[in-house]
Amino acid sequence: MIKEQDKAIKRCNKLIETEHSNWIGITNQKAIETVLNMLKENSAEIHQKNTELAEKNAEIEKLNRQIDLIAEEINETDRGYTDYCEMKIECDRNCKDCIKQYFERKATNDG
Repeated sequence: MIKEQDKAIKRCNKLIETEHSNWIGITNQKAIETVLNMLKENSAEIHQKNTELAEKNAEIEKLNRQIDLIAEEINETDRGYTDYCEMKIECDRNCKDCIKQYFERKATNDG
């Protein structure tokens, strides 16, 4: 699809060259030029949004990693506490997921 778009854009750029004004007409050239400029603007906006999205995704990944590390630390220091476990049982298993779910529920109920 990209190759087809590039070919179409190149063809349109050729059509708006001054030497073609006799057979295509100045009005048509202006219309093509306007459409090409609109496409360039849209492409720039899409590129900007993709960049912003990539930055946000990287930030989310970093925050998720921080949450995992905090949950691991709580799990190591608070082993045996039942506050985090939804079933309120004492266990010596890895409760990292229980800890994360506890705080998710708390954030949902408070927020």
